[in-house]
Amino acid sequence: MFNRLFGLRTLAPDEAEDVAALKQAFADFLIAPSAEDIRRSLDGWSWMEVPNTPPIFVTAFGDMLFRRSNDLVMLDTLDGTLVPVAKSVSDLRQRLSDIELQDHIFSSVWVQAARRRGLALTPETCFDWRIAPALGGTISADNIETRLFVVKVHIAGQLHQQISSLAPGTKISKVTISD
Repeated sequence: MFNRLFGLRTLAPDEAEDVAALKQAFADFLIAPSAEDIRRSLDGWSWMEVPNTPPIFVTAFGDMLFRRSNDLVMLDTLDGTLVPVAKSVSDLRQRLSDIELQDHIFSSVWVQAARRRGLALTPETCFDWRIAPALGGTISADNIETRLFVVKVHIAGQLHQQISSLAPGTKISKVTISD
């Protein structure tokens, strides 16, 4: 199904092993949305050059790791950016021995905080900020909730597109969400 949605993508055997090892090691911080849900969620990011390949993985906060021709990039839904994180899957696997990088990529501290509060994910959901930090919400355990993956990622893309041209510190007095 990914091939039909995103184009042909094959993993080299050693890369497939590294991806499997990453997914196993960090399974508590990953979700597995359907290819259709990923496609639908990325419609909100059409303004950004998100790679046209299936993500290598999707985090519990809906961030996605993609391969480009010469590196791996993370679609960061919190900051609204596409961030280079490694040169290859094996490079990322080695770099993830750094606890700070693990937390940056997987939001592991916040996933654990959400679970301690009793929040649980279903196959269609991910964690999200009740009030987006980009709109003044706090980055705190009390501001975490669950949301449908497609809704969270799509709205985050729309939000970041709309605020990308605002000057830093611009006050946002009203938010309207419509169909």
